[in-house]
Amino acid sequence: MNNQHSSATLRKGQFLWMEPAARNVYLQKLKERISEGYYYTDRIFSKIADELAPVLEEVVASH
Repeated sequence: MNNQHSSATLRKGQFLWMEPAARNVYLQKLKERISEGYYYTDRIFSKIADELAPVLEEVVASH
C-alpha cells in the first residue's frame, strides 16, 4: 500500500490540465520556489529529518 506513489503520479499531470492563466500562476510559483532554494536537496533532507526525529526517538525509547 504505497499511497504516496499514486498521489505523486496524480500531481505530475496537474500542469497539463490547467487553464493558461492558472498555468502561468503555477509556473511563477515554481520559479519563485526554485529561486528561494525550496527544492534544494539539503533543505528537503533537513525537513525529512525534522519530521522523522520524534518518531525515531519514540522507537528507540520503547526498546
